[in-house]
This record gives sequence, C-alpha cells and structure tokens, in this order.
Amino acid sequence: MSATRKQRPVKTISICQDFVFPKSVTRERRPQKTEDTQKLLKYIDDAVIGKGSLFFGPFGRRKVVYANYSTSGRSLQFLEDYILKEVLPAYGDLNCTSSVTGLQSNLYDTESRDLIKHAVNATDDDEIIFCNNPSNRLAQLFGIGNSYENNEKYNRVILFVSYLEPYANIKPWIDLNVQVEKIKKNIDGFLDLVDLERKLCLYKESGCKLVGLFSTVSRLTGILADDVATTILLHQYGAISVWDYTDSCSSAQINVNPDLPLATKDAIFFSCCNMIGGVQAGGILIVKKSIMQNLPSIRMEMINSINIVRCGLVMQLKETLGTHIMTRNEKICKQVLSHIRTIPEIILIGPSSTVARRIPTISFLIKHPRGTFLHHRFVVAVLNDVFGIQSTANNLINQALGISDNLKVEYEKCIKNQCNESISPGYTCLTFPFFMTDAEINFILESLKMVAQEGWKLLIQYEMNTKNGEWRHHTNALAKERKWLHSIRYNDGRMLFNDRRISAPDRLPQNYGDCLQTARNIFSRARKTAQRSNSNDSFFATSNDEETEKLRWFILPREAHELLLGPSQNVKNLPPFDPKNLVEKPLMLDFRLLQKSRSLIDSLKPLKTSPPLENQNSSAYSSPPSPIVRFSLGGDTQCAMSNFSHPISIPNRNSCSSDTEQDISEYVRGVTKEISDEIKSEIREVISKVEDVLENSESVNDMQALCVANVNCAEDMKSESELSAAVARNTNLMRQINNMNDETKLTQNQRRSDSLPIQPVYTGAISKLKTVTHNELSSQDSGINMSFNDDERRKTRNFSDDKMIIKKECDT
Repeated sequence: MSATRKQRPVKTISICQDFVFPKSVTRERRPQKTEDTQKLLKYIDDAVIGKGSLFFGPFGRRKVVYANYSTSGRSLQFLEDYILKEVLPAYGDLNCTSSVTGLQSNLYDTESRDLIKHAVNATDDDEIIFCNNPSNRLAQLFGIGNSYENNEKYNRVILFVSYLEPYANIKPWIDLNVQVEKIKKNIDGFLDLVDLERKLCLYKESGCKLVGLFSTVSRLTGILADDVATTILLHQYGAISVWDYTDSCSSAQINVNPDLPLATKDAIFFSCCNMIGGVQAGGILIVKKSIMQNLPSIRMEMINSINIVRCGLVMQLKETLGTHIMTRNEKICKQVLSHIRTIPEIILIGPSSTVARRIPTISFLIKHPRGTFLHHRFVVAVLNDVFGIQSTANNLINQALGISDNLKVEYEKCIKNQCNESISPGYTCLTFPFFMTDAEINFILESLKMVAQEGWKLLIQYEMNTKNGEWRHHTNALAKERKWLHSIRYNDGRMLFNDRRISAPDRLPQNYGDCLQTARNIFSRARKTAQRSNSNDSFFATSNDEETEKLRWFILPREAHELLLGPSQNVKNLPPFDPKNLVEKPLMLDFRLLQKSRSLIDSLKPLKTSPPLENQNSSAYSSPPSPIVRFSLGGDTQCAMSNFSHPISIPNRNSCSSDTEQDISEYVRGVTKEISDEIKSEIREVISKVEDVLENSESVNDMQALCVANVNCAEDMKSESELSAAVARNTNLMRQINNMNDETKLTQNQRRSDSLPIQPVYTGAISKLKTVTHNELSSQDSGINMSFNDDERRKTRNFSDDKMIIKKECDT
C-alpha cells in the first residue's frame, strides 16, 4: 500500500551542479505561552557564561553582576555546547560539497542565512553580507565616488546623521571626503524631522547622492527612533535610507521591508556580538541588490561559516521570544526610571518619560551636594569593587551634557595640548537585559542609590590616571589575580595552566542583601579611614595647572578628604557645565501643559492648504505616484496615494493613547509626581545637612547646637534667602497646580463647544489626506499623543487626591 502512495513533489535548490537537496522551509513562529516564556527567560539567565563568577577586589571577593550589554554581549552555554558537539565536527570546505564535511558546512551556512533572512523580513532583493565592520563596508559602497580625484557633483555624497551619532560610524565616511550634515534633536529627544526635511530640501537639487545614516536607538537615552516615518521622508526626497541596529538588535524588532509605500530600507547593519549568545558572531550587512550591481567586490565576506552559524542561532533564539522581549523591556524601563526619580543626586541624560518606546539603557551623572560631579569612571570603579556590578563609562563633549560650542573647543584644546583624558566630561551607562531577574535589577538599583549618596566618601582610597582617566584603588587589588597566557605550559603531552587564586581574609557575601549590608559598613568606615590618612599621600596629588582647574568638573580626593574631616571651604562648587540645565524644571512643566492645551484648541481651526513639494531628484524612488505622508513622532502616521481609495495608516512605534483628554490627565499626574519628588528631595537634602551638623556637635539636645545646625545648613545652600526662596517656590508650585487644573477644565469645556470639522491639510512633503476628527487629533509639537475620553472625571479625582497629598507633605 505504501508503494502505491503518491509522493508530493519536493521543492529543491542546487548548491552545485551535481547535488540537489530539499529546500529548507521556514515555519511561522507560534506565539508562546506566558509560562513557557518565563521558563525560557530563566533558562537563558542561568546559561550565561560567567554569571556569578568570583573575583578578588580591594574590599574582598565579589560575584560578577553584568550590566554592560550596551557594548558587549555574553555567551550562552547551551549554544556553545551545540556548536561544540554538532557544528565544529562537521566543519569543512564550503566550496566542495562532494565531501560530507563540506556538504554539511554548506547546508549550515545556507540555513543560517535563511534564519537571518526570516528574522529581519528580508526578500530575494536583499543581499546578506557577513563582515567584521559593516560601517566601513557601507562607507566604501556609497562613498566610492568621493575617493576619486575627480569629485564632480554626480560623484559626491552628502551624508545625513543625527547630532549624537558615534564618531566611529562617521569616520569612514569622512576619510572618503563625504560631506556630513548633522540633524538636530527636538525637545523630546527624538530626531528632529523638521530639520531633516529642511536640509533634504536644500540639497535635493544639488545632483549629489543623498544618504541618511541613523541609529535605531539613542545610545544615551535608549529611546527608539521612528524608522518608518524617517525612511519615508528620506525616500520622498530621493535619499537612501541606512539604519544602524547595533544597539537595538538584541531587543527591538528588525524589519527591512515594512508593508508600506516608500518604507523599505535600502541598507541595515548590526553586530551580533552585542546580542546575548552572540560573542564571536561578527557583523551583518543587508543591502539592496540594486545598489550593488556595479560593485561585486562588496560581496566579499570576511568571517568563517562557524560564526555565520552562530549568527543564525542567535537570531533564531530572539525570534522564538518574539514580542515578549519588548513587553519585558517596557516593564524594566518603568521600574528603573521610577526608582531613578527618587534619587536627586542622579542626573539622567535625556528625558525620563516612559511614554516613548525605549530599551532599558540609562546614562547618568552623579552630582555631589557641593555642586561638582563624581567622575564617570570613578563610578564604574566603585560599582565594580564594592558590589561587583559591571558597567561602562564613555567620554562625551557636546550639548547633551549642557556643554556649549565654545566650552567644547576649550576641552578639546586642553586634552590635545596636555594629553589629559581625565578632564574630558562623560557619563556612566547601565543596561538591563530582558532576561535579568527582578531581584538582580533591584540589587543594581539599590547599589546605584548607595553610590550616588555615599560613593564620594571612597575617593580618598582611589588614584586617577590622568592619561586615560581610569580610576584604581590604591592597593591595585584587581591586578593581583590577573590571568596570564604565559602561564600555559605543555607538559606530559597536554596543556597545563595555573589558576592563580589569592586567599581573601573577608568572607564572601552570600546574597544580594548581604552584599548591600557589607557596602553600608564600608561607607560608614570611610570617615575613620580619612582620619588615619594623610592629605600628602601620593593618591591625593593633582594638577595645579590653571587651565585644567578651570575646566575641572569633578570632585577630587583631596576635597573629599577635607569634607570627611569637617566643614571645608576649599571645595569647588560651580562646575563649568550642568546637564540639569537641559532638563525642564517642574516650574516650567505647567507652562508646557498650558501651551499644549492652547495648541489643541488652535489646531481645531481650519488650516490653509499648501501643495506638496515635488521630488525632482532623479533616483530609483521617483516613480509616480509618490505617497504623501504627515506624521508626528508620537502619533500615528497617515500615508495616502492619489490612486488609493483609502488612506493607509502607519502605526508609530512611539504612539500613545488616541484620546487627548486622557493624556492631558496623565500628563498632569506626571507633573504632580515630579513636583512631589522635587519637594521631597529638597526636604531630604535639608535634613541630611542638619544631621551632618548635629553629628559633629557636642551637645545634641542643646538649643544652641540646633541653631548652629540651621545656620550651617543655610550656609551650604549659599544663603538664608535661598532657603526662604525654596519654601516660597514650593508654595508657588501648589498655586500653579491649581491654575493648571483650572486651565485643563477650561480646555475641556472649550473642546466640547467646538465641533467644526477639519479640512484636508498639506504640509510640505509630509502631508495627510484625511479629514481629521476630534478623536484623531494629535499633538505635533512633541512625542505625546493627546486625546479625550470618558474617564476624565475619574482622572480629575485622582489628580485632586495627588494635590492633597502634596499639600500635606508641604505642611509637614
């Protein structure tokens, strides 16, 4: 019976002319159950190679807690076991499939490409290239005309990048004489598409090749960019769209070919080394074949098939988890940002709003109560030595830290002339992976809070290398257990090496709570350590150069030593820059709310219609009809074509609720929460300063000592008038909350009374062909959608309750 059964035809592809094998069919990924997802997350967390490994530091042994996934990933034991047992034994020559090893290696290579192709939604029109440095390969591809001596207009390339694009991505283009145009960011930290459109319009008639190179996520804030809207805008002006997924490939969805007009990306690249399990995997570059027709050399691959297989396995693991990754990331972001807001010493770079879609990456500075900051690399050293937390620090000299252009020139001149990298400003960065447990996240947050409040007390025990800005404990304990390749010996026909271990006198903390208590004891002993130390020690030595002192923005060990011994006036109070100047104070937030409320009312009036700009640049994207798009960074994008019967709705990644009234209420609640945190932080700061004075006082119960404490506290706040001003400011905040509530009610009443329809509107090259109703109205001046719904009364009651809580705290 089996002999007469008809066999289904098998689809085949040919590796070579003499061998045919069944084509691998990529099955659609089924959504996993929540229970299975939790098991898989725990399975990944337990399989991280190096998790919980021990090292000997200056304060005893600690376990490694890795939170540096923004710059490097970690290997997974089960993936390495599969490669060791299955892939490596079958490794052979891919160009010869007559042998079993060559055949199996070729099959692994082909299947890995299919897995990657499915994961990024690539098609047959896309070329997948494996290389070690995709950014350099792209620069060679698009900037090849600029490398010639004959730099005519049609050979030249103009590159559009964001203002915070890493220099490593731009340098290959600069070396090829490519003109680089930097795009500003808007007030909410997103890419300013208005500025991008202005510059595209400026260069569209130049005859040059226009290329837009942008990162899908901000390396400072973790906020995801709107790649769909930006790509459509680039294509409307005939520009090529290139995206860097290196920092978001482990968490965010990668879609090369969205089902929208003009939304197809021309090239993307990312490095699997930043993904969990992707160590040694290499980089991936995906380019449209139409762009590479005359450049066959660009297809040359630089990594072997083993690393290609590792890339496929990593992408397969990510696809298995699917949308659960972003769901977990959103929960982690809310947990981290809500905790950071309660620590006034931490200054977060960029907006701390949870409205926009983002990955759990935070960049911050720690400010000392006297005014200056803790050096970003010193913070990394303390997190490592005291808690075992692995973080990273980067130098940054631009407006993101509140540094003006003139001050930037002074810093660059000082660093170049004196070879002093320690004076360069920067930030500390922590990244929380999606598989990290809640207990581990809470431990990192509590450790960060402790370093922010008491970390400066350990400055007297550390030395700074002025050449590179790195900080080390004066005992240099980390180098005592260094592992040496020269320790490897081949004796008795095998490899032997010495596992160098030092017996630590202190006991190892058994859990996270034990480690936190050990850290508290270390910080509490810092004052006694300062009393035994001499300010003339070698690790107190600093530069006396006037130019360096003028640009110094961090507290020195010498200053920390004086503060630990008692009140000191020889401490720098005013740094040359302050990132907090870029962050809006709670006093200004109510003004923004009034502006947005009035803009909603004004936007209900009919607007003038302006014709769209025609794209006259000769490119592959000039085929009619060209869609006209109108979008906001926080709202839904609408795309319409002349031959479409209905508009196409483009969902925005940073979209919020569709009702403006609900978002206004949520915004008011957010303002109230920030005001409350501001008041609490000021009260906490005053109490801490009073306690410091009372601790050094001989008679605590004496009324005279209490008066002296109040005077000293007022002296630290510069004057008694400032203290009175802080109290008056809190009173003004409550008054403005009441005004804000009245203005919100006025906006709601005026909105209900206005029922005029909206006419179709055109705005430059970005337009919307649709009659906008009240429920679809969105704010165009920020990344937040505002709309009204029927829950307004409940939101208003919650807002009133929050006001009463703040009033009680102020009275207290």
